[in-house]
Amino acid sequence: MHFSYYKRPLFILFICYSLFILIYPDFYYKKYNLDEQISVCGKVISYPEEANHFSSKNIKFEFKSSENKLKFIVYSFDNFTTEDISLMDSVCIDGKVNKPYSSNLPGVFSWSKYLKKRDIYFEIRANKITKISPSPFIFRISNKLRKRMLNLYEVFDKNEKSVLSGIVLGIKTNIDKELKSYFQRSSTAHILVASGGNVAIMALFLNIFLSFFYIGRKARIFIVILMCGFYSLATGLDPPILRAYLMLCLYLIVFFIQRKISPFQILILTAFLILIYDPHLIFDAGFQMSFFAVYGIIIGFSCYKFEIKNKVIGFVYNLFMTSLFAQLALLPVMIFYFNSVSLIGPISNMFIVPLSSAILVSGIIIFIFSFYAPFFNLIAFAAKFMLSLLIKMVCFFGSLKYSAIEVYNLNLFSYFFLIISIFIILHYPLFKFKRKYIYLFVSLLFFFISTKIKSGEFKSNFSKSKNKSGIIYYNGKVSFINPFYLKDEEVDKILSYYGLKDIDFIFITSEIDNRNYKEIIDRYKNAKIFAPLWTDIKADNVVKVWPGDKFENFTVLWKGNRSGYSGFKKESLWYCYENKYLITQDYIKETLSCK
Repeated sequence: MHFSYYKRPLFILFICYSLFILIYPDFYYKKYNLDEQISVCGKVISYPEEANHFSSKNIKFEFKSSENKLKFIVYSFDNFTTEDISLMDSVCIDGKVNKPYSSNLPGVFSWSKYLKKRDIYFEIRANKITKISPSPFIFRISNKLRKRMLNLYEVFDKNEKSVLSGIVLGIKTNIDKELKSYFQRSSTAHILVASGGNVAIMALFLNIFLSFFYIGRKARIFIVILMCGFYSLATGLDPPILRAYLMLCLYLIVFFIQRKISPFQILILTAFLILIYDPHLIFDAGFQMSFFAVYGIIIGFSCYKFEIKNKVIGFVYNLFMTSLFAQLALLPVMIFYFNSVSLIGPISNMFIVPLSSAILVSGIIIFIFSFYAPFFNLIAFAAKFMLSLLIKMVCFFGSLKYSAIEVYNLNLFSYFFLIISIFIILHYPLFKFKRKYIYLFVSLLFFFISTKIKSGEFKSNFSKSKNKSGIIYYNGKVSFINPFYLKDEEVDKILSYYGLKDIDFIFITSEIDNRNYKEIIDRYKNAKIFAPLWTDIKADNVVKVWPGDKFENFTVLWKGNRSGYSGFKKESLWYCYENKYLITQDYIKETLSCK
């Protein structure tokens, strides 16, 4: 690896193309009237999965219109099951079009934003789905392989089946919430997503397996490419799998034409081809994590070369460094998406990754030898033991007190200096000048300084569905507006996102039901709550207010700053906070004067 790789035309073109997508994303979409009844035909572009939305069981899948190439998320209420339709089937859908459930709570996952990054702006609540034609032959074969595997995995209990399905096929919908949190805290959640490593392990296993039948090298390579292709389709062509499969094919092509090309160039060419095929994948977290993890491993092992003669020590060293390089390159991405940094990750992955690889191979062997009961039962028993051991290890690492730390609300300067620091660490041996450690020290110093830079005051508006809330930070005091539609964990994430701990004031603008009042009183015992005089809320920390009341740092106003009471209990109040922020039932507005 040399710095000259970053000057080559392929890399420069890739960077320019990526920046163009980021700056000018193609977010054009047709505007539909909400609740409009539409009829549209196209292709199913994801495997259907069971869902429980809109207070009823249904199935959901992604769909691409053949008319205008728009993507939709579809919920079926037509008694369809996951057996009735599959990836790449041609269907016509009748139903109502709506925007996806929307919330923009800081630090909290947003379903609508997630779909937008996948170029999906609307959902269809389908009341009729008509299958026009089945998927092409190769997709039907892959779908049968997928269903067969899932049926075979029914011999395991719920968590074991969920983990095995996640490792082999990337299906992780039924994992217990607590177990899922342990995977996240131990930095091992990546094994539950069919990743690029799966393709590599699959190719290696098939190559070894086929060698026992004295099949020639070229024939083995052809079979490996074919079977890995079927496997990639069975997982739904997730971006990490697509990236790994293309890298495998490019590597084998290079092998055939007997030309030397670096893994770095293969990675860049693969990413370039994927983004040409679907530019919106640049916003996909799976694509980003897969790309940066492999980038870190390639650069790390290219720059840090140590010869270790002892094979056991060498294996442990390579295992640890692989995990370390990947974790290091993923650090900005993990902070951005998950607001946490795993401290135990490099250690936990040394144990979890080899074990998950063995489980992946056992999952494939279970499928291959499903026709022979004695061998099937033996492999299933071994897989069950390994799954139980893996779950226990994940729970152990994830339950450690300092397994992960939360990191919220980094600014652009923080991300910039963090990325510069990681780049210097990964390429450290390549720097030839003396005192290069000073550059790393300065970069890290600026990173830590930038994390301490906080605005002395700010206001933020956010919403959950149709309910509006907001927060003000001014003179060291935290004011929350209408928090009664938010869950405890959502409020905690919002405060953590802004680096805050406690709420000092709560402003209620209108009447709410008594149940929500009770929840607010129980939840915010240390905050002073201001509510309209006509509300039923009662507690020692509650202050009833009336328009015209003046307090040390705010004044109470009628809605619209008018005068007079309409006599309705649901009348709304406005608050003029520090004569700088106007608090209404819909937003917080910065103003020069509340008059």
